[in-house]
Amino acid sequence: MEFAPRPVRDLLEVAEDRPNLFPLLKDARKPETYAHVVEAGLDAVVQDVATRGQADVALANRRFLREGGRFVGAIKARSEDVTREPEAVFEDVLDRLREGYEVLGTARLEPHHDDHLAVVATPK
Repeated sequence: MEFAPRPVRDLLEVAEDRPNLFPLLKDARKPETYAHVVEAGLDAVVQDVATRGQADVALANRRFLREGGRFVGAIKARSEDVTREPEAVFEDVLDRLREGYEVLGTARLEPHHDDHLAVVATPK
């Protein structure tokens, strides 16, 4: 009997054959709880969280990236603030991200995901 939700099973299945992919099932807002198992100097951090403070999560985990590494994330406007227009939320999140990252590119994810913005950035 399997108890893990489907997305978690999918992640673990994909990571099984990829020795350079490390699925981390922890609270991304608290990197101090997993810093002992994550080496600094990662090529990429992929972030897919549905919480307020998505930029803060990215900034907190920046320390694991190597120079020239990449942050790849999906900013979810409705998770950040359901009362505001997505464009305004995206601008606020991007402004906060720019405190520690150089944003290399963004793209809306419609029609696949409403009110989501993909972001690629590198640490400053």
